Amino acid sequence: MNDERYHDLDAVRAAAMLLGVLLHVCIFFMPPSRLFWGAGEYNGDIVNLQLLSFIHLFRMELFFLLAGFFAELVASRKGFPYLVKDRLKRIGLPFCAGVLLVMPLHKLLMHGHENYYSTFINKSLVDQLLTVIPFGLCDDTAGLNDGLIHYWFIFYLLLMYSGHFALRWTAGLLRIAVPEMVHRAVCASLKTPWGILILAGAVWPLQYLLVNIFLPPSGFNAPVIDVLLYGVYYVFGALLYQNRESLKDVAKHGPAFLIVAGLFILFMDEA
Repeated sequence: MNDERYHDLDAVRAAAMLLGVLLHVCIFFMPPSRLFWGAGEYNGDIVNLQLLSFIHLFRMELFFLLAGFFAELVASRKGFPYLVKDRLKRIGLPFCAGVLLVMPLHKLLMHGHENYYSTFINKSLVDQLLTVIPFGLCDDTAGLNDGLIHYWFIFYLLLMYSGHFALRWTAGLLRIAVPEMVHRAVCASLKTPWGILILAGAVWPLQYLLVNIFLPPSGFNAPVIDVLLYGVYYVFGALLYQNRESLKDVAKHGPAFLIVAGLFILFMDEA
């Protein structure tokens, strides 16, 4: 059994987490036209907005890519049943606890007299339950007040795990393997600095169709395009583990990848 520890990817994951701290600090110092929460004494500038944009346009995609990679790693080393049990314990249970316990408190603190609990006033028991349980599932339109807020990415991740588990189980039952041409495409996308355009081409249509590139709806009625966009990165991460020898190419072409990706990020931000 291969017990190699991917210290480089652990470092990337930790760096992405720390960038999240910087990203949220930048929100306090954006230009007045873009500021959307209180910041006390305020002195914003465009640099903070640009830095926030740069970080946000790759950070969550990176997280989903790593999630796919490490899901395949766990399944390969410890078996598929262990992966399902582990993700239910480490992702599923915290998500349930968060939306049922933490989110009401969050809304109470953030909205004051227009708090979460005020939604129960003059409502029937059925309406109260529909307010608590679906968190936006029954809304006519999706929105940022559906209830999940920063738990949206965990919900997306649970959807991807569910799809991953179902496909993996079905493929194992029917003895279906990933086509060799798919593996070749993954390896080709990393062998040269410009190979990354293969992945970029796969996600560009979805990126173009996004209603809002920054803040996806936070409720359970998450739009299909948002989930598919992040799902492409998740699938790529899972396939990357199956072709993990290509990680050497990533290290070799790392600076070139950064330059190419940086050009596209700047273009998308201006668009």
